[in-house]
Amino acid sequence: MLGDIWHVVRASFNGRLLLYSSVVTYFTMFGSIPIATFKFPFLFAFIPAASLFLIILSRNLILPNFKLILQSRRGERLPVPNELKELARRMNVPLEEIKIIESDEKNAFATLKGIAFTRRLWSELTHSEIMAVAAHELGHKKGRHGLYRFLVIAGFIALPVVAWSRFTSPILFNEGLTRILFQAMMDLTLLAFMIVMMIPVLWISEFKADEAAARFVGKKNIQSALLKLGNKENLGQSCETHPSIQERVKHIGKMKT
Repeated sequence: MLGDIWHVVRASFNGRLLLYSSVVTYFTMFGSIPIATFKFPFLFAFIPAASLFLIILSRNLILPNFKLILQSRRGERLPVPNELKELARRMNVPLEEIKIIESDEKNAFATLKGIAFTRRLWSELTHSEIMAVAAHELGHKKGRHGLYRFLVIAGFIALPVVAWSRFTSPILFNEGLTRILFQAMMDLTLLAFMIVMMIPVLWISEFKADEAAARFVGKKNIQSALLKLGNKENLGQSCETHPSIQERVKHIGKMKT
């Protein structure tokens, strides 16, 4: 039973979204209900939901990204090809380095100085597709998506922090321990809340970066590159940070260029 639940939640974006929303709902009900007796069912529901949330957060988001960042520091630095220098010039975005990360994953991301590709992705893409992926990552920089994400996060944090700071909790063991537990509950709930709220922002930034790649390198090149990032089984799967590859390819196809 528990194994089945774990498999569904880990594999299904909708399942994870339901989990995140449940964490927020359980804590909100626990804190806002004034009668202590009625608080405890939501507390008992919150504990397993928050535990599963922590596991999912660590395995799906924190650890993979942390691993990629560490690998990028040890990555092989390549001379920036002239074609990519020209692309960066046309997009008016600085590009100082290309890094190759030793990884079997298919991934690429912008760094402070340039773009990092995993070895597998770099080897599987054609020249035109590499240009398209580079244009996508440069599109993030050109659109200042990192800054906008930070501003949105800062704005979203204010509302729940103000509201939840007024919540009350019955004394569970002693007052000091209750404060620590309540603060931990609120911090976990804030993380879940932020993930849900940031999904549309992150998805929009991915669509915008795809549009930039399509304008500067061509729609077909970014579409074929995207299709190589996935496989037949996961082309239709969305995640917390990216819409599905099918949706992105479809969005590019609808562009008027």
